[in-house]
Amino acid sequence: MKLKQLITSVAISALFSGSVLATEVPVSEQDIAKPQRTAEPSNFIGDDGKLDVSNWLSQAYGFLPVPIMVTEPAVGYGGGLAVVFLSDSLVAETPPDISGIFSIATENGSKVNGGFYQGYWKNDSIRYEGMAVLPEINLAYYGDSTAPLFDYKLKGAFLDQTILFRVNESPLFLGASMTYFDGDNSIRGEAQGPIPSFGYQNRVLSGAVELLYDTHDNHFSPKNGYKIEASLAHFEGREADSNYNYQKAEVKHVQFWELQQWVLGLKVSADVVDGQVPFYARPFISLRGIPAMRYQGDQVVASEFEARRYLDSRWSVLGFAGAGSAADKAQDLFKETQVAGGAGFRYLIADKYGMEVGMDLARGPEETTVHIQFGSSW
Repeated sequence: MKLKQLITSVAISALFSGSVLATEVPVSEQDIAKPQRTAEPSNFIGDDGKLDVSNWLSQAYGFLPVPIMVTEPAVGYGGGLAVVFLSDSLVAETPPDISGIFSIATENGSKVNGGFYQGYWKNDSIRYEGMAVLPEINLAYYGDSTAPLFDYKLKGAFLDQTILFRVNESPLFLGASMTYFDGDNSIRGEAQGPIPSFGYQNRVLSGAVELLYDTHDNHFSPKNGYKIEASLAHFEGREADSNYNYQKAEVKHVQFWELQQWVLGLKVSADVVDGQVPFYARPFISLRGIPAMRYQGDQVVASEFEARRYLDSRWSVLGFAGAGSAADKAQDLFKETQVAGGAGFRYLIADKYGMEVGMDLARGPEETTVHIQFGSSW
């Protein structure tokens, strides 16, 4: 659900990605048997004499502090800290379980605290992700207006669990997910327009079937391959003395092509809801340059293209452009299209893992935004 996407992006945008732990890195048996954590200068210098954290990451295990940076324009800039526990070295033969707690705050007064766990079981044939979060996120609701109709606080308790099973030994995973949100949302300040009739003191439980097909050549910063994610969910909610329900379908396709010194990327996504949907849970256009929750509708489609040019073995520059449309009916899609684009750079910070970091500057229909990137922006 889009609520999950927003909370996750705000809360753990800079934490280790679970899929990263499955990246294959050639190491010796001695490295696996005796992981050691040190801070010697050589651990931060690559074979080419440039800054590189591969050696440090390959030795990391146990409890690790992880700084968090938030650059989501819907809530403003912010940061925080996570304490992460790795059950083994990242280069162990079987991906280690990862768990942790985190706390963040942003400049508009939003706060998110919570914990998470990611497990890779039976030689990565089963993947489990769980997250429990207490969000207090300050947002603006626009509806169909060009100006905010009102500000509101998204507050409550959020629980998410996902389990995926690998089909044979293929890149295909099938599974299920469950989310629960006990909300105590409220309007902040004076409303400048109509207020939705429900979506405040409510409880929502969902169940979904999930599909993942991933052929990317790297889980940090892919250069080839594609990934398809799809889900079909049913939501049951209750507010005051009445019940409501709605359904949601989501699909996202991300593709990369490597052409000599260039890497081209394409993302296409679509979200559809049907039924009685709380105002905060409606799908929204997700593109660099457009704040989360800005353009919402019962049906949303978006696409973004990226071209990255490598200057040398470490540095690359890129440009990107995207477009999306949100509407309540399919026939109204693309009557209004929102366009955004920008440019950025990447630096290969961990050569062994193929991990790139960098920054993007994006311009949307209304504002310019800055995005700190760890790995792929998608």
